[in-house]
Amino acid sequence: MEMRMEMKASLCVGEYCETAYNIEELEIRVCCMEELCYCLKENAFLLDMSIMNDKLVDWIGEECRVRELAKQLYPMVHKQGSLSAFVLTILQYVGIYGKKSCRQSHRC
Repeated sequence: MEMRMEMKASLCVGEYCETAYNIEELEIRVCCMEELCYCLKENAFLLDMSIMNDKLVDWIGEECRVRELAKQLYPMVHKQGSLSAFVLTILQYVGIYGKKSCRQSHRC
């Protein structure tokens, strides 16, 4: 049985940032939520827990002005949540993956 992952993107979530965020472990700079999501999705196998930090969450809330998402992410950082839940929360908020898509793929 073939499983297909439904992908959809919401454009313009938050604002394009004057100050880029540097994902040090990947040596990639991103300037908006869509770039961040693309980077997380395409490099998922290279990510580790170091991506879950206040610096990234602050950038999402302050630079991108996506404060509601930042509020959801802070507890994951401070309570040592799972990396997959952290990344999935970002991707779902932006609209890259819906909850239905994740359940169908058995990855969430």
